Amino acid sequence: MAAILRALVLIAIGVLIIVGGDALWQSCRSGSWKLLSQTSSNSCIEFWMNRYQTLLAGLAALLAAWITVNAIRHQTASARVDEAERALNQYAIAILEVMQKYEAVPVALSHETRQDAERLFQALSDATDAPTIRTAMIDSIIGGDQPMIAQFLNCCRFAAASRVNARVERRYSNLVWPLYAALCDGINRRKALLRNGTGVTALYCLSTINPKEVQRAFVEEREPVWDEMRSATP
Repeated sequence: MAAILRALVLIAIGVLIIVGGDALWQSCRSGSWKLLSQTSSNSCIEFWMNRYQTLLAGLAALLAAWITVNAIRHQTASARVDEAERALNQYAIAILEVMQKYEAVPVALSHETRQDAERLFQALSDATDAPTIRTAMIDSIIGGDQPMIAQFLNCCRFAAASRVNARVERRYSNLVWPLYAALCDGINRRKALLRNGTGVTALYCLSTINPKEVQRAFVEEREPVWDEMRSATP
């Protein structure tokens, strides 16, 4: 949209220059302006430029300033998009690391010793408290899905703790994989929007996960229904 607007402005400026130049030329060929231009040793164009050189210089300066400011704004917007996409890639990696650490935590009394299980659980805790994850929970580009990251981390912690202590805690374990998949899908959707020309600020109010379905699934001790879970409106 911004590129189209810039093109329309440039076309309008070009049309004005052409129409204005033609009008000035016609004025030199008729009426009192013809007599004035004939008394000058300069051509018609030089006559008008000498008469309105300050005005023309001001208009040229305004046009140059507009082009410069517009170019700076475009560069700034492009830099913001690139930075947002890099951040989203980092968040995706951090969420994947949490998921891998969660899957590595063994069930109690399995082939892993209690000490090994606790060590792997600590590795999961460290991953859920990593700086990148903490940043994701407060980053505006995650929009309305920020609470879902915290929900995912809590589910990983409690579900893994139940494994280590030989307890069954389906309220949390049922949500781990669906939340992981939904968060990854939301990140990919945001990156696709950026690549298609959507501004970074449009992501601030975007929600891709329905928290009501997540809450219902938690209360009912079941996995969320994917279609309902993904029905959040932007």
